[in-house]
Amino acid sequence: MDVTVGTQKESTRSQGGQNSSDENVSSEGRTLAGLQQGFAATFGSSSSSGFNWGSSESLVSSKSSTNSISWTCPPRNKCTLKQLVGICGEYKIFTDHRQIESLPLDSP
Repeated sequence: MDVTVGTQKESTRSQGGQNSSDENVSSEGRTLAGLQQGFAATFGSSSSSGFNWGSSESLVSSKSSTNSISWTCPPRNKCTLKQLVGICGEYKIFTDHRQIESLPLDSP
């Protein structure tokens, strides 16, 4: 299964050409730093997941990567991979915090 880690910005409209000015890159960095501060102030260290939004490296990077992972599910169980994802406006923050939940299936 492929899992993404990092920050992705959803494009709400198409822009003609590419703009890679230093000003836009700097602005993006300030936005991501602000996202991290906001998530840290709002959620801090989650008691339910144990994830600390204030120390997440995935929040401060404008790049994301996709990794392949695998696991073994016990027989007669349903296994689900859960990943903690933060959403703020047009940004999605895919954290490296994952949990595999294994639930027994009902007997026939």
